[in-house]
Amino acid sequence: MKLTKRRWVCPSCGRAKLAPSAPRRDDVRRFCLPCSDASGRMVQRTCPSLDAKREKRKAAKAQRGAAKAQRVQTAATVDGLDMQAEFKRLQRLPVFKRRWRTAETRGPVQWDRWTLKIRRPARRPARMGYCARGREIISVSVPPGTDRAEFCEILVHEMVHVVQPQERRVRTPNGRSGRLVHGPLFKALLVKAMRAAYALGGRKFDLGIACWKLDCRLSKAIRETPQPRWAELPPSVPVPKATAPKSEAPWVITAEDDGQVMVRLTKGAMEALRYYLVELAHDGERLALAERIESATRRGNGWELRIPATMLPFLSGECEYIANSGLSGMDGERAWQAGLCRIDHAHWQWERGKLWSARGARFSYGSWEAGVTGPRTDTAWTARERVAASEGGA
Repeated sequence: MKLTKRRWVCPSCGRAKLAPSAPRRDDVRRFCLPCSDASGRMVQRTCPSLDAKREKRKAAKAQRGAAKAQRVQTAATVDGLDMQAEFKRLQRLPVFKRRWRTAETRGPVQWDRWTLKIRRPARRPARMGYCARGREIISVSVPPGTDRAEFCEILVHEMVHVVQPQERRVRTPNGRSGRLVHGPLFKALLVKAMRAAYALGGRKFDLGIACWKLDCRLSKAIRETPQPRWAELPPSVPVPKATAPKSEAPWVITAEDDGQVMVRLTKGAMEALRYYLVELAHDGERLALAERIESATRRGNGWELRIPATMLPFLSGECEYIANSGLSGMDGERAWQAGLCRIDHAHWQWERGKLWSARGARFSYGSWEAGVTGPRTDTAWTARERVAASEGGA
């Protein structure tokens, strides 16, 4: 196979040599030896054809980047309107500050948790928007041909769903009952929000018609309203985030009143103990511990194991042994090892008179670090402290 050679030109004297497109670094054809001897430094030749190709690729890349930025900007706007900015602007309306007629969900709406998702379908879908309360998402479809007025009406429509729950449907003689999605209260609040957002003035709207017809009339009213008459809103005021009260740290090991201890196991630790103890135990302490593990109760994402305090060192030793020797190549190896080492570390803190919680802790290289600790206050530890104090005084 014949290799294509290119002209490599010296920038000082203009002498050229034929060489491959990518010669070796120590190839003498890369350098102009007479100019290098005269200047005392190595003078490297350049390939004009390759430089022209590089510039062409660089210009094409910049053009693609500009086109992508234009597409992103176009996707974020409709008819010259920034859709995300309009969503933020509408959140400051007084009508969207709180929920309406909802005794069970009273209070301000936390709009900072909500997300506006814009879809760009190629065709007009059957449903132009929806409100997902569980996921706190408002989705609006903007197919080709959608103008500013239609988008604004759909956005306000879905935001009204956030502040106005479904209404109770009155039971009729034919037995229909349940909830109304677009009832009279919803339509009234929709018209109120549209008047406040887009200064529709004294226009009157019939609330007895179907909701889709009302949506069309509201969009038409926005188109007929001059743009400078859009409602002026007060400056944005950040809404404080609702913070739930912090619960107490869940201790891994806690003492009971009758000489028992409660050990909280993770899902991985429970799977490892069942595999190595419950299925392989035959007699002795392992069998007794296996019976206790079988009677553990499920709590949330983990398990609660109630055992005598005298059995706690044996459980910790078994966890340490399994974590160090029996997990290589197993499915869920890291989860099993983290759960077993969690019990071993909690027992190590327990022996030193401390309760330990894995909240804020991190697991790395087979051991736990940090976490939350607290003093033990059970009767066994108090007696041990008295003994230690008397021995120290003697």
